[in-house]
Amino acid sequence: MTTDDMAPAHLVAEDLARALADGVRTAGQHWRVTRAWPADLADPTAGYVLELVGEDGRVRGAALADGCVDLRADEALPALAPLVEEGWTVLGHRLGKRAVLRRDNTGPYRKLATPKATKRASARADAIARRLADAPEIPGPPVRVGLEIQRGYLDLAPAAGRSLRAVLADPATRLTDAELLGWRLGMMLARLARIRRASDPAAEELPSHGLADEADVVERWVTAACLATPLSAPAATRLRADADEVIAALRATREVPGVLCHRDLHDGQVLVAAEQGLTVLDWDTAAWADPCLDAGNLLAHLDLLAEQQPAAAARSAAAIDGVLAVLLAGHHPAASDPARLALWRTASRVRITAVHAFRR
Repeated sequence: MTTDDMAPAHLVAEDLARALADGVRTAGQHWRVTRAWPADLADPTAGYVLELVGEDGRVRGAALADGCVDLRADEALPALAPLVEEGWTVLGHRLGKRAVLRRDNTGPYRKLATPKATKRASARADAIARRLADAPEIPGPPVRVGLEIQRGYLDLAPAAGRSLRAVLADPATRLTDAELLGWRLGMMLARLARIRRASDPAAEELPSHGLADEADVVERWVTAACLATPLSAPAATRLRADADEVIAALRATREVPGVLCHRDLHDGQVLVAAEQGLTVLDWDTAAWADPCLDAGNLLAHLDLLAEQQPAAAARSAAAIDGVLAVLLAGHHPAASDPARLALWRTASRVRITAVHAFRR
């Protein structure tokens, strides 16, 4: 797709699908579309926001609506443009929501959001820190080194290591090491499940996320994915059928007491370092949730890694074996209910499939 440098990039017909496949040309260069999101999950017809990467490596957020891509300024993040002018590099940007930056590839990572979202993230991080203080064996988040709520940013110290995904994709990683990593993650989940929530509901600092909440999340993402047209008609039909089945199962399943959950635990959120051990990123969505939520989400991502990178399939399977060896050996609530774990693994897979429909 091409336009002149002064006009927005006009997309035709299957505009989002074409943008994901071909990228756009505007502001003097070609941009790859790495990720997209519905502008409003409650209204899949409201358009989309895009994350673009230019030929010069710059990352920009953009909007796609009415067949046009608009490289607009992010009014929700007024601090973003000044930081870029100061020399900060944008590493990720979801228009209107958040951005991640770093200056000169050194020093802390800056997570930029609205003041309201930053205040909420800071409060949740404080709550997580208090919960993990008595459980030092649980891999925690990177160290916070700065916070400006009114300016909407939170600074995190760099954490050592490579992502679990990169480690499992590395041919040099032995199967025994992959299984050990899975075992360590299984122990982390078991230890999280032992942390008690506040006895006084009014004093509880973290939200709850139940089966009905997850069913709603799956429904919103699947509806958006099926209407967005990156999926072929047969793929959309299969996804819708899978979603209907898993949503019905979630709604029919009995709730059980929640445990402390990360709620977005996957192979990109875990950093593996030889000496420092594990670090788990992005606890922003942490909640009291079903004991099988985190495990199901992690296992579904490892399943997907094996499909996307067949050469990593054996190492991914070994890591899965390590996780399950712990969970099903009596160290976690999933031990007494493997069917529940299978349901959350399937629900996570359906949701991930819908989310990835908006990615290249």
